[in-house]
Amino acid sequence: MKRFTILAAAALSALMALAQHPSPSSKLSPHLRRLVTQTDAAASAQSRRNAPSEPHRLSALVRFAPSADVAALAGRYGFLVERTVGDISIVTVAVDSIVPLAADARTLRIEAEPTARKMLDVVPSQIGSDKAAEGQQLPQAFTGEGVVVGIVDAGLDYTHPMFKDAAGNTRIVFAGDYLSQPNRLLTDPQEILAARYSPDPYEYHGTHVAGIAVGSRVTRTFDDKAFQGIAPGADIAFGAINLTGDNPIINAADPTSADAMKAFIDIFAEADKAGKPCVINFSAGISQTMATNRQLEEELITTLASKPGHAVVVASGNQGWYRYLAHKEANATVGGAGVMFHKDDAFGRYFGVELRVQPSQTITIDYTDAAYTTSHGKTSFSVAELTAADGGTLSRVIGQSIYRRTVTASFSEQLADGSVVLFIGDNATYPETDRMVVSVEGEGEAWIYADTSFAPLEDVASRDGHQITVDGYSVAWPASMDAVITVGNIGWRYVVYGTYGVGMDQTAYEMGKGEGYLARSSSVGPTLDGRIKPDVCAPGVNVISALSNGLGNGLGYETQTSLDQQLQYEYMGFIDEEGSDYHMLLVQTGTSMAAPAVAGTVALWMQADPTLTTSRIRDVIAHSSRQPDSDLQYPNSQYGHGEIDAYRGLCYLLGVNAIAEVSRDQPRDVRFRLDGSVLTADGAGAATITVYSLDGRVVARATATSTISLAHLPRGIYAVQVDTADSNTTGSTLIRL
Repeated sequence: MKRFTILAAAALSALMALAQHPSPSSKLSPHLRRLVTQTDAAASAQSRRNAPSEPHRLSALVRFAPSADVAALAGRYGFLVERTVGDISIVTVAVDSIVPLAADARTLRIEAEPTARKMLDVVPSQIGSDKAAEGQQLPQAFTGEGVVVGIVDAGLDYTHPMFKDAAGNTRIVFAGDYLSQPNRLLTDPQEILAARYSPDPYEYHGTHVAGIAVGSRVTRTFDDKAFQGIAPGADIAFGAINLTGDNPIINAADPTSADAMKAFIDIFAEADKAGKPCVINFSAGISQTMATNRQLEEELITTLASKPGHAVVVASGNQGWYRYLAHKEANATVGGAGVMFHKDDAFGRYFGVELRVQPSQTITIDYTDAAYTTSHGKTSFSVAELTAADGGTLSRVIGQSIYRRTVTASFSEQLADGSVVLFIGDNATYPETDRMVVSVEGEGEAWIYADTSFAPLEDVASRDGHQITVDGYSVAWPASMDAVITVGNIGWRYVVYGTYGVGMDQTAYEMGKGEGYLARSSSVGPTLDGRIKPDVCAPGVNVISALSNGLGNGLGYETQTSLDQQLQYEYMGFIDEEGSDYHMLLVQTGTSMAAPAVAGTVALWMQADPTLTTSRIRDVIAHSSRQPDSDLQYPNSQYGHGEIDAYRGLCYLLGVNAIAEVSRDQPRDVRFRLDGSVLTADGAGAATITVYSLDGRVVARATATSTISLAHLPRGIYAVQVDTADSNTTGSTLIRL
C-alpha cells in the first residue's frame, strides 16, 4: 500500500480562492487543502480536453454551527449527510463544492485525511505451533458470549469456518461494506454468507486479524492440531474499509479515514441495538502529526469509546526499528537530520517530513547520496513565505536528470509554539542509495518529524548540528489517542515445519532481547505530546490465524502457485460448501496480530462486566499484566503496563485475586472439562481440588482425585484451585455453572 500523498505543481485556482478568505482556509485539514488543489488541476486539464467528467466525491467529517440548518446546507452545496455523532457529521461531498462550503459561515471545520494503513510487518514469518502465547489460555468460564467484537479492516472472508459456531451457523451479525459506493450494510445471516467476501478479494489482513480475536476452534486434518481465537463465543461485526489507498473497486479515487469512522459508528450502533457490550479492533494507523489535522476524528472516536461497554483497541505500529523525531534546541544556530529511504518499508520509499518552526527560520532541503558527501541539488524555503501563502503550497525542483525531484511545502497551521509545515516529495520512488537532508537555520526551537509511513531519520555525523535525532515517538495514529487501548508486539517463537508448511524462519529478525520481549519492529512512545503509549502488549510474531479463501479461489491471484509465492499459509484439507480446497490458515507478524489478542481479551472481560469503561480496562491491565523486562519501570513507552494476561485480568475484575488461597495462574499441564455438573482436571492426577465462591467461601473440596461433583452448587461463577506436588499441575481456573 502506498500512503495517499497529494502533490500540486502550484497553488491553483481553488487554493487561490481560499487565499482570499483566510478563515475558510483554516477550516480545512491539510490533506484536504492539497486534495482540493489536485482536483482543481485535474478538472482544468479535463476542461482543456473538452471531455466530460463526473464530479469527484469523497467522505469528509464536518462540524456545522449549532444554529445551522444542515438540510438546507446539504441542498445548497450538494452533499449527503451519512452519519451524525453530536455536532460532527460525516458527509459525501463533491470536491469542487468544498471551497464554497468552507466559505459559508455556518461551516466550522472540514476534515478529509488519508486512510490508515494496515499494521502488518513486512518480515516473512514462519508457521507457528500455537496461536495463543503463554499466559493467554482461555478461562473455562468465558468465551466472549454476549459481547460484540468489531473488526474494522480489509480483506474479510464472511464464509471462513473460524467465523461459524459448532453447528455451522455464522457468528457474523453485521457486515458493513465501506468500499463500494454506496455503502452496503448487511445484517441478515443468509445475505452475509451469500456476499462471501468484502469487495477486496486480493486482501487477507482483516480475516487473519478476526481469526485471532474471535476465531472458532478448527482442527488441522493431517496432525489434528487445533487453533482457536481468544473469544470464540463472541458475536462478530465486520467493517470493510480501504487500507491501501489504491483499491480499484472503489469509485472514489481518494479514500479518507471518514470511512473507518462510519464503520465505528455503525458497529457500536448495532451492538447497542442488541443490548450488548462491544469492543472494536483497528489494526491500522498512520503517522502522528504535530498539526491538529484530525480534530473531528479524535473527538468522534473519544465520544464513541467513552460510553460504558464500548472500547477501541488499536495496533501501535511497526516502526520501532528507527528514529522519527529530531529536536533543535533554541540556542542552536542550525539543526537537522538525514531522511533515509529503505526497502523495509513495503509501502514505498518516499520523502515526507513535518516541521514545527519559528517565523524567522529558514528550511533547507538537500538531496544527497547515502554518504551525505555529494549533493544532487538543494533548495530553501523561508517560513515567512510559507505562512504568506495562507494554506497554499510552494513547489521547487531539486537536482537534474535522474536526480530531478519536486519537493512541495505546505503550510499547515500556526500554533502557540511555532508554525507547522509539511514537506512531501513527488510520487517517484527514491533509491535506497539516496538521502534528503532537512536543515533548520535561525533562532528558536524546531522539531522535525518523519512520516512513519515513509522513511525514518538518521544522524549525519559529517554536518554540524545534525546529530539531534531522539529515540521513541514511532507510535502511530490513532494509537496515540488517550481514548483507545494501544497494543505493542511481544515476540514469542513458535515454529513448526509440517508437511504443508512453507516459508522461511525469520523469527530471529524480530527478536531483540529474546523470546518474550518486545519485538524489534513494535512502535514505541511517547506520543508527540509526551504521553506514555502503548498501554499493553500481546504476542504478535509468527501468529497463525485465518486466511481469506478469496485468495485461494483465485479472486486475487491468478494461480495457486502465485499465492504460494505471495503468502505463507497452512493447508488444512478443509473442503468448503462448493467442494473446493480451503487453504484456511496463514502466519503473519506485526502489531496487527497483537491488537486482536487484546481485543479478544477485552471481550472476555466484557462478558464478566458488560459495563466496562476504557479507564476500567486500563485499570485491569495495570493490575494483571506480566512485566517482561525487569530492567524497566512500568508503565513505560515500550511495553505500557506489560504483556496482557486474560486470566489474571478476569481474576482481578471478579475479585478472585483477593482470595489468598487461589493461584494467580492456571496450571500449565492441566486442562479442565466441565461435563454437566462434574468438573475434571485432566493431567492433575491425585490432586486436591477446592472450589471457592467469588466472596472467598469454600463451597466444595475433594482430595486425591482429578474430578469433583458440583451438583449441589447454584448457577454462577466459581474459582477452582488445584494443588499437587508439581508446580506444572498446580494452579487455578474459573468455571461457570
